[in-house]
Amino acid sequence: MQPQFRWGAVEYADSYQLQISDDVEFSNLVLDTLMIDTNYTMSFVLSESKVYFWRVRATNQISESSWTAAWYFTTGIKPYQPVLVLPAQNSSGIELKPKLDCENVATAESYLFELGLDPNFTNPIISYSTNESEYQVSADLSYSTDYFWRVRAENTVGIGDWSLIYKFTTTVDTGIEDDLHSETEVSIQPNPTDKEAEMLLNIKNKPNLDIALFTENGALLQNIYSGIYRNNIKIDTKHLASGMYQIVVKTKDKIRTVRMMVVN
Repeated sequence: MQPQFRWGAVEYADSYQLQISDDVEFSNLVLDTLMIDTNYTMSFVLSESKVYFWRVRATNQISESSWTAAWYFTTGIKPYQPVLVLPAQNSSGIELKPKLDCENVATAESYLFELGLDPNFTNPIISYSTNESEYQVSADLSYSTDYFWRVRAENTVGIGDWSLIYKFTTTVDTGIEDDLHSETEVSIQPNPTDKEAEMLLNIKNKPNLDIALFTENGALLQNIYSGIYRNNIKIDTKHLASGMYQIVVKTKDKIRTVRMMVVN
């Protein structure tokens, strides 16, 4: 923190003496300087979250004035190191437009998110500043690719340390094209899930359905349902290991893939 000090001009003054101390008796001076201006900006950084006292007096070749009354101020604190939340460290099967999320930092005014292909962030793919503690990737990442991400918090006092660097791997390309688009709405609730999930469907024309469960790598695990149209279908997940899965919904001429996270 490098605050600026200002005071009013005094008639017949040639210069001004400014003192800054961390005690009200000014026995431990942090700064003691003479200047001709009526303002001064600290040339070095003061300690964070600390009380300081300051005073000024006018001087000329003949004498010096009394000291002003001592004023005090408390310095701020730069943000702490953020804690990353999602995507989790070394997670895999992550969607191509993931949300990067970290815990809120109480003193932060903004966050800088970086995403890259190497842990040194030589040429970041994303370097984005926001006042939110999360960032939604807007363009598709590549399939089956390792990505590294980090966050730092900033405020008017200073720039905090970078978070730890997390790595995640995007999902594989199963070759299944998602082409239902606006003709359908398919969702999984809750997601993430543990013992049981429910698939909610709202597809125009209510076609017959074929629904299957795949691993994140595209291997078929089981056929969930095949038959006439239904608005909701229960999915038993208590036998599944924790991880990311893909559910493929097929109609006569269209396919929809949704992802489901299981936490058991």
